[in-house]
Amino acid sequence: MKKAKMKIIPFIIILAGVCLYFYQTQQVADTAMKYTGNVEGKEINLTTEVAGEITGVQVVEGENISKGDLLFSVDVSDYDIQLQQLKLQQEIATLNYDLLLDGASQEDIDLATSNMNSVSKQLSGAERSYEYAQDNYDDLKVLYASGAVSKTELNQSKLA
Repeated sequence: MKKAKMKIIPFIIILAGVCLYFYQTQQVADTAMKYTGNVEGKEINLTTEVAGEITGVQVVEGENISKGDLLFSVDVSDYDIQLQQLKLQQEIATLNYDLLLDGASQEDIDLATSNMNSVSKQLSGAERSYEYAQDNYDDLKVLYASGAVSKTELNQSKLA
């Protein structure tokens, strides 16, 4: 019987240790709540009103922001250049308009007259060339009808 008591004593010690462990964990659980889990944030894609390289970021990840807050800076130097070009174009157009209101100079009139005369001569030459080609075609039509020229010659004259 002594041997049976010896076998029960380690069992009682182990049982007492397990009870003590559960008692202590229950005490900790009662005083402090512990939770486990995952926190997920919302991912938001941002776009800018203009294209450009981001030159600076003004917020830190996790920081609260409001509507209208500046989040980052974008390099807009290309747009500044375009704006300057448009302003220069507007100034040139204004100067041209003022010149038109002032009237044409004698040099402008002489240049326009010279250009008009040149175009008139070119038109007159083109009209003569057309009349010659038309007369030649009419003649070849008569010759083709009598069998004196080939169809190819008539077509070449018509093409000319």
